[in-house]
Amino acid sequence: MTTLELRGGLRFGQFQYQAPGPPWEPLIIDMSRVTWVDPYGLVGLASLIASRRSELQVVSVIPPAQYDVAMYLARMNFEEHLGRHGVTITGALPAHRRTEQGDFLLELQHFNDTVGAEAIATLVFTRLAGEIANDVVDRVYEAVGELGNNVDEHSGSAVGGFMAAQTYRRGSPGEELIVALGDAGVGLRRHLSTRYTVESDTAAITNSLSARLGVV
Repeated sequence: MTTLELRGGLRFGQFQYQAPGPPWEPLIIDMSRVTWVDPYGLVGLASLIASRRSELQVVSVIPPAQYDVAMYLARMNFEEHLGRHGVTITGALPAHRRTEQGDFLLELQHFNDTVGAEAIATLVFTRLAGEIANDVVDRVYEAVGELGNNVDEHSGSAVGGFMAAQTYRRGSPGEELIVALGDAGVGLRRHLSTRYTVESDTAAITNSLSARLGVV
């Protein structure tokens, strides 16, 4: 049995280098000491869980002990994601109903192909329209659609991709929108290495954004 212990703030980079163990060993994801979660961490964790379940690894989750963190996961449909993938949860997340919140949330979404990516982009556009400036909505729509297509065309992910979004400090001068989109694919560096010489992960990102390669 392998235990993946998460603690503190759950961002994408917090757990990506922790080994989830071989697929024939049950995996316990212990979130009891997690004190906050952002969309990056949520999408990364969803991708990890879907990937491990695709290899038939038995996965169970211990939810955060901190009530507001557990409520955030409930509002972001995390428990529904676990159920779709046959993951057991020790106990349950708090019951909730959708109400107007101080910050805008777009719950965890899953897609498998370019059609699904376009549907996600349209959902983002629909939910953000009227919430933030129109030019920002247009740019986010284009970016989500393009990045979603890249998941299907380049990632090699067997479980598709995931997306979640949230605004922080809504209505204030420091308002911020975070849109997280990720997958459990082979990674940008490995994908580009099939056609180009790529020296590092940083170089892969830099080169993928250039007109010379035109991957992103």
